Amino acid sequence: MALVGLAVSGNDHFAKGGVKKMEIASYAEGGQSSLAISASGAASGTIGSSIKTVEFKKETANMQVTASNDFGKGLTTFEIVIEGYVPDVTKERLVELQSMVNTPLIARVYTWDGASYLVGWDAISSESNSKTRFPMELTSAVANTGSSLADENGVTLTFTCMQAEAPGVF
Repeated sequence: MALVGLAVSGNDHFAKGGVKKMEIASYAEGGQSSLAISASGAASGTIGSSIKTVEFKKETANMQVTASNDFGKGLTTFEIVIEGYVPDVTKERLVELQSMVNTPLIARVYTWDGASYLVGWDAISSESNSKTRFPMELTSAVANTGSSLADENGVTLTFTCMQAEAPGVF
């Protein structure tokens, strides 16, 4: 019997996954205020006073949240990895990115579907609004010129964070 037709539902045809941009602040510069995550997972507050925005090329960035449970100890941890490609990086932008290395960071991560998440702070393991034991870090920055004339010059960034609760949703 031959396949005559294939029914496709269009519910996810225009799905919008992926990370669009991140607003990043340093804990060292201060400005964090009223940070909170409610029992329902709603985040609120200000991440910092000096915010740097990183915009990713469309369809190159993602956020992965991995929950792990330490059986018998009652502790669940969430490892968050955000990776994405930033095209057309200038010398000034590279210097700005370099300033994030070895700096405790906090971020508001925006996805293409309109949601945004608090990464780098959680109410369980943080000591206050402006201090956490496990901040987000820029763990990798790989600059690449490409190999063909059509390739872009850019940098692939990887941010990593460990939290005691899932990222709050703004």
